[in-house]
Amino acid sequence: MSRKEASSSRSVEIIEAKRSFSVLIVDDDCLIRRIHRVLLNKFTKEIQEVENGQQAVDLHRSGAASFAIILMDQDMPIMNGLEGYR
Repeated sequence: MSRKEASSSRSVEIIEAKRSFSVLIVDDDCLIRRIHRVLLNKFTKEIQEVENGQQAVDLHRSGAASFAIILMDQDMPIMNGLEGYR
């Protein structure tokens, strides 16, 4: 492999590494969660899903994971998106 090819390959690796970020999808609708997951899979494989705000809060409080992006539905049972945000 030439030096130029190695440099180009390394640049691609760096770009790909920067694209790796964690996402939490919070929605009670399984179809909406699937749509988000399919779209986000183009950018990252670090995706978790929960069905309501309480599960999202519990996951955060457990310290088991941290997320760069949280997509949260506003209208859900148990705890809605605004309550979860607070």
